[in-house]
Amino acid sequence: MGIKKLVGAFSCLFFCTPCLAYEFKSATEITLFKNYALSACVASHYEENTIYDDAIDSLNGNREYANLPLEAYYDLNEVLEEWSEKKYISKSGNISEFFMCVDFHNSKDIFEIFYKYNPCRDDENWPSKDEFEVRCKRLDM
Repeated sequence: MGIKKLVGAFSCLFFCTPCLAYEFKSATEITLFKNYALSACVASHYEENTIYDDAIDSLNGNREYANLPLEAYYDLNEVLEEWSEKKYISKSGNISEFFMCVDFHNSKDIFEIFYKYNPCRDDENWPSKDEFEVRCKRLDM
């Protein structure tokens, strides 16, 4: 029984990994930047947790596929530091860092940084018109 589970897990990993790469390739620029923001926030708040490695992989993947300059990520990190000072307290009195990360990822601050560096203003600096169409045809908010 243990071997069947192990084979199933490896099969899932083998077949799903190409799917994840495809998702990155078909995501819009704003989605990649928002996902980077969420991953960066989670990584900064769960450094002593196994979630940290996954969050780092996620933010690196989102940054790798995006066409934003590094300055956008520097700006995001500065804003993240400000947001991290906020305390999100639940009804029961517990602090919820994850909830803060969700709000951060959907905040106007993220949109303002993205639009400051928006790579979708024109298609001149893109390696291909097809990639521009996929990444910039719609800026899903």
